[in-house]
Amino acid sequence: MSATKKRALVSAILNALIIPMAILPILAVAEYNPAQLSFGIRLRNTMIYFTTLSNLYLGINGLIQLPYAIRSFRSGKDCVPRFAFLLKLTSVVAVTLTMLTVLVWLGPVLGFASQLGGPTLYLHLLTPLVGLISFLWFDGGSKLGKRHIITGMIPLLIYAPIYLIEVVFIGAKNG
Repeated sequence: MSATKKRALVSAILNALIIPMAILPILAVAEYNPAQLSFGIRLRNTMIYFTTLSNLYLGINGLIQLPYAIRSFRSGKDCVPRFAFLLKLTSVVAVTLTMLTVLVWLGPVLGFASQLGGPTLYLHLLTPLVGLISFLWFDGGSKLGKRHIITGMIPLLIYAPIYLIEVVFIGAKNG
């Protein structure tokens, strides 16, 4: 088996794993919080967090990347288009940001047990690691240049002003 086929096979496996690893913990977090009356309300309330949104985005990108990985495996050629690779870049940067925030700031301040327990272990650590490994070593795709650095920052640049307004200026309880 050629190196391209091996890489594409691992990419397909990792992207297939990313899909449930990103989405099922979101459903579990919504189910875990019984304070609201309906599951739909609880699920909607979890969608305000960057961690939730970035993991969902990574899961969607795993779904986008998967057929290209399978095609690359079957053909023995790299079939990942630039747009798919750039989408994966933005989602991996987003989940890596949440992972680093938990490891460097939230874990030490709030306690690692609260940040890496239950389904949040997947949202904050395992899924971002699998996404990062998949992107860096196995997804293939186009070579990216320095001009793509800003592309990776798009989710953060969209979310940061919303977060600042909602949480910092209005207040977490009122926003």
